[in-house]
Amino acid sequence: MKHIIIVILVLFLIPVASAQYSSDGFNLNAIKHDVIAGGVYVNGGHGVGTSPYSEVFENVPDGVTFARLYVGVKGGTKEATGWVTVVFNEHDLGTISLEGINDTNPNVYCSGNGEYWIYYDVTNHIANSNAVTITTGGEIDGRVKGTSLVAVYNDPSETDKEFWICEGNINLNYRTGHDDETIRFDGTITDEVKSATLWTMYLSGNEGVNDTLTFNNHLIAEDAADGGRMENGVHKWRDLCFDLDCWNVTDYRQSSNNITFDRGIDGYLQPVGAVLIMEYQNGHDGDSYTADNPLTTYRHGTLTGDLVYTIGDSKYSGRLHPNATYTVDFDIELPEQATVEFARLYAYWTWSYIEANGTYPDMRVSFAGEEINPDQTFTDRKGRPPYDYPAGTYCYDVTDQVGSGGTYTAVVENAASDFKKFSMDGIGLLVVYNDPDGGEIEYWIKEGCDIIYADKKGNITPEEATTKLVFEGEIHPDNVKRAILTTVVASGDKGENALLFNKKRYDGVYTGNPYRDLAIDERDVREHLIAQDNMVRIEDDGDYMIPSNAFLVVYHGSHPSSQSTPGFESLFTILTILVLIIVAKRMS
Repeated sequence: MKHIIIVILVLFLIPVASAQYSSDGFNLNAIKHDVIAGGVYVNGGHGVGTSPYSEVFENVPDGVTFARLYVGVKGGTKEATGWVTVVFNEHDLGTISLEGINDTNPNVYCSGNGEYWIYYDVTNHIANSNAVTITTGGEIDGRVKGTSLVAVYNDPSETDKEFWICEGNINLNYRTGHDDETIRFDGTITDEVKSATLWTMYLSGNEGVNDTLTFNNHLIAEDAADGGRMENGVHKWRDLCFDLDCWNVTDYRQSSNNITFDRGIDGYLQPVGAVLIMEYQNGHDGDSYTADNPLTTYRHGTLTGDLVYTIGDSKYSGRLHPNATYTVDFDIELPEQATVEFARLYAYWTWSYIEANGTYPDMRVSFAGEEINPDQTFTDRKGRPPYDYPAGTYCYDVTDQVGSGGTYTAVVENAASDFKKFSMDGIGLLVVYNDPDGGEIEYWIKEGCDIIYADKKGNITPEEATTKLVFEGEIHPDNVKRAILTTVVASGDKGENALLFNKKRYDGVYTGNPYRDLAIDERDVREHLIAQDNMVRIEDDGDYMIPSNAFLVVYHGSHPSSQSTPGFESLFTILTILVLIIVAKRMS
């Protein structure tokens, strides 16, 4: 089976995935999209309640690779402030200050009259039965509107599932006339699908009011957000706010899929999550090395400053046995007045196996002396023997650990309690920083893991083994001084490959520089920019490569024309002033 996914990145009219308050809210953004032999667990409960608020999530499968806990809190007003503390399976997840219109927490979406949707990474704390206790305080209303758990798990005995996990906090409301929003699940589905399931989460909704939910323009439900989860035709709870529902959308699936939330005559409607799961008939996500895991956008923004990416003293680790460690040192130099906007650590791993079977690693990572957990995990596995071993890019937020620059150490440990082994291609550190003495930049950060290999014996063409990604948005090429594209490609070492930026083609780009297991290419692509949605394609032609990162930085400011004469504008201005002075004297 072969799944070909073409990325279609769409700009929305309201913000996406940003840590700040917005009256109209934040559109739902796909924070994870992958194909897995296993599934996605979604559960939640139990409607509005007072603090302390408790819930239990039972029957979570083994093999969890990604899990997020979501908590909804009622602020009452956008000016009120307070706090929330969450304990999950006896692990204190910390206390967060809720600041309403001034909120800047990176894991908080706040909209409307102080309606909070908060997420926590609980991947390393998951059990079969999971208890959460939520406590609130301060000036806020403080009621808990509900909580949900979304977990991705591996199970080789199950069919392949392609899934999208989307989060945000949309505030559809009558006051601003914000009536509807459409969410697109990036990708083109070309294989036969056995079933399609859609989960929707709402922070606010009212029973008996005519809001609608459509899937690919087909009406799925009227009064979808009726404030009560429906299961087997029976409501598990009833209130006028939190709602979690599951919909069978198999009959309405298309090659490209979307949903639309419409408030109808509902005064307020707040969708906060959507999970789409496509179940394939059988087989793995491509018994071939085609491009099927497109890199996704982590962050796109503008600031006065710059970014720096380094792999420190990375090198190929070789085989890491249980308890073995891999260490990389980084030296980051930032301008004196610089402040860090955000920092990301990337662990590029490969060849994970136990005995003769591919498996996923048990990895423990520390940075600057602190153990850290990934907030994004990207994996790929091609299902073709004899090399059916997964590879991955694990992503970590290290903003709090990176200060004003200096020396940092990352350590990866094989934490397996059995005989699992894996190898490290390297570790990357990305720092995006503000600098009052710098220039204005626009940046795009792409993350992922896509194993590609053009193979004549396997009837895989270079066109099929091409990872495609789009730097979405509008720019003005005439106002750009430089445009630096950096691509990070694990295992790109033979030169049997190409990089395409829009219509410009560069052959033989990845030749094992700085070393054969991790190729990094940096080039100025200003001359080949287009005004809308610049595209990158990374093509394999018999090399075997794993595109893992792509960064585009556009440095704004007019670029001198080759036909212009330096200083002519200033000379013309001086002559104009002299003429005006002469005319004025003659008239006096």
